[in-house]
Amino acid sequence: MDDSAVHLDDQTNFINEQVSRFLREAKRDDTLWILLSGHGQHYEGTDHLIPEDASFHVHPFASSCVPID
Repeated sequence: MDDSAVHLDDQTNFINEQVSRFLREAKRDDTLWILLSGHGQHYEGTDHLIPEDASFHVHPFASSCVPID
């Protein structure tokens, strides 16, 4: 890994923060809808959405993505 790589602890992305907050605030028996469009990737057995602010400088790259499995 080169010195320009950023670890997830150093950088979080907007989509992950918003989805996490949304899920934390949900009440029991709520019906939740999350509609996203864009690119995705399959990495180490998990599908991920790639948000606009995902960074190739985060190692591993999937850490800046949103797992959807």
